[in-house]
Amino acid sequence: MKIDAIKYIFLCFLCFLQVIFFPSSSIAFDHSKWDAFLKEFNHDGFIDYKAAKSRPELLDGYLADLASVSPEELASYRREETMALWINAYHAILVKIVLDHYPVKSVKDIPHFWDKAWYDVAGKSQSLDLIRREELMNRFKDERVHCALSYGSRGGPLLRKEAYLASMLEKQLTVDAICFVNDQARNEILPSKKRVRLCEIFKWSRRDFIVNFGTVDTFKNWTIEEMALLGFMAFYVDTDRKVSFLEGGSFKLQYLDFDWRLAEWQRK
Repeated sequence: MKIDAIKYIFLCFLCFLQVIFFPSSSIAFDHSKWDAFLKEFNHDGFIDYKAAKSRPELLDGYLADLASVSPEELASYRREETMALWINAYHAILVKIVLDHYPVKSVKDIPHFWDKAWYDVAGKSQSLDLIRREELMNRFKDERVHCALSYGSRGGPLLRKEAYLASMLEKQLTVDAICFVNDQARNEILPSKKRVRLCEIFKWSRRDFIVNFGTVDTFKNWTIEEMALLGFMAFYVDTDRKVSFLEGGSFKLQYLDFDWRLAEWQRK
C-alpha cells in the first residue's frame, strides 16, 4: 500500500475516533455567534471589514460571551473544548482589533497589535501573543495550530468559514495542516526544481515542532529544529514524491518573505 493511502486511512481513523468518543452534545461553550459572523463576513478566508464594521452586533456579542466565562468554568472544559475556545477567541480578538482601527492596510500598522492585552477572556486580559504561545502551544503542544491561526494577513493561514468546535476539532486541524502545507502560494515544495521555500511562520515557530517530530539523528547539517519541521512537512505533503524529496534532503531550506497585506475581501 502506498504511503499516501496509509496516511489517508490513518487520518480518517482519527476523525472517526473524534466523532465516537467526543460527540457534539458535549460542547460546553456556544460559538454560534462567531460562526454566524464568519458565514456572513468571511469570503474564502478574506474578511469584509467594511461591512462588518457597520454591523458589529455578532462579534461584540461573542466577545462579551468570552469575557463572561468564569475561570472555574473554563477549567472544567475538556481538552478539545478548551482548545477550540482559545482558537476562536484568538481569531475573534484579531478581527476586532482590525475593526477598531479600520481602515488599515496591514496589521503592522496597528501599534502593539500582538502584545497588547486588548480584550478579556475568562476573567483575564489577553494579547494575541499570549493566547498563541501560552494558551495554545505551550499547553497543547499541537503543531497543527500554526496551520490554523490567522495572522490577519495574506501570507498566513486564511480564516475558516466556520467556528472551531470540540466535536470537529481533530478533523478541522488535520485539514488545516494538509491544506496549508500543500498551499503552493505559501509553501513551495518542488522536487523537480529541488526547491523548498516555506512560509516564514515556520521559521518563527520551528522550535515548536521538536516535541512531536524531533529526532536525535543529524542529517546533511540540518539543525534539530529544521529536522523536526521537515518531518512535520513530510507527514502532511500530498504526494509520495514530495515525501521522498523531503526525506532525501537534497535542497537548501529557504523561507518566503511574509506578505503582511491585510487579508481583506475587496468588493468588485
